[in-house]
Amino acid sequence: MPQPQTKEHLIAFKLLGDKPLIVVQNKIDLVSKEEAIKNYEKIKEFLESLGYKPENIPIIPVSAINEINIKYILEALMEIKIPERDLNSDPLFLVSRSFDVNKPGTPIDKLVGGVLGGSLLRGEIKLGDEIEIRPGLKINNNWIPIRTKVMDLRQGGHKVDRIRPGGTAGIGTSLDPFVTKTDILAGQLLGYPGKLPEQRNVVSIEYNLFEFVIGEKEDIKVEPIKKGEELMISAYSIVSIGVVKEIGNNYIKMILEKPILAEKGDKVILGRKIKNRWRIIGYGEIV
Repeated sequence: MPQPQTKEHLIAFKLLGDKPLIVVQNKIDLVSKEEAIKNYEKIKEFLESLGYKPENIPIIPVSAINEINIKYILEALMEIKIPERDLNSDPLFLVSRSFDVNKPGTPIDKLVGGVLGGSLLRGEIKLGDEIEIRPGLKINNNWIPIRTKVMDLRQGGHKVDRIRPGGTAGIGTSLDPFVTKTDILAGQLLGYPGKLPEQRNVVSIEYNLFEFVIGEKEDIKVEPIKKGEELMISAYSIVSIGVVKEIGNNYIKMILEKPILAEKGDKVILGRKIKNRWRIIGYGEIV
C-alpha cells in the first residue's frame, strides 16, 4: 500500500507538467513471484487513480541488495531526453537551504559569507553578480528584501564561474553568515534585483479541488472552500498561510501572512489543516 506522502508527492509532481517519471518496485526478493506481479498491477492501478498513464511509465521490479534489474533503471534514465534549458531569461533560483560554513574558532580574516543551496530554474548566475533574495527578512512586521553579491559558485561538486539550470548548486554570498544560518532563508527566491516574479500579499486564484484530501491514509472528502477560512498556499518554493476574503465560482482571493512571489498563470498548491496537519486539497493558478 503506497504511503500517504507518496500520493502527495506524485500529485505535486503531476502539477509541474508533463515531466518524465520512472517507478522502481524495490525489494522483490522479499516476496514471491506471484506477489511481485500482484504488486506490479497495484502500482499501475495507483498511478492510474492519480491521472497518470501507466503504459507510458517504466515500472521496474528491482532487488537493490541483489543488484537485480539495476541495468534497466540505468537504461530508462538514459532514454530521458535532456530538457531544453532557458539560459536567456532572468535567473530564478529556488533556495532550499541556507547555512554558515564557518567552523567555530575560524579567524576573522578567514570567515566567508553565508551560503545558499538550491536549484536554478532558468537563466544563469555568475561570479560577481548582484543578487536579490525575496521576500527576505521580516523586520517590524515588514518583509525586507536582501541584496548581496555572488562570491563563490559550486555545481556538481565543482567550483565554477557560473551556474546553469540542471541539478542543484551552491551560492556563496557576501552576507553575514548570521543571516543564513540554520536554513533561515530556505524557501525563498533568488534572482537579479527587480527581476523576480511579482511579490504579492494578496492573491487571486482560479482553483480546482481534489475529491479526497491528499496525504491521509483514509479517504477524507474535500469540503468546499469557505469565506473566512485559513488555507495554505505554495508557489515555487514559498509556503504561506492566508485567509479567504472573497469566493466565487472556482475563484478565491486570499490575504497572506507571508508574501509569495508569482506571476499571472503561475501554478499554486492549496492546503487545509486536517487533524492538525496541513494537507493538499487542490491546486490552481494566479489570475
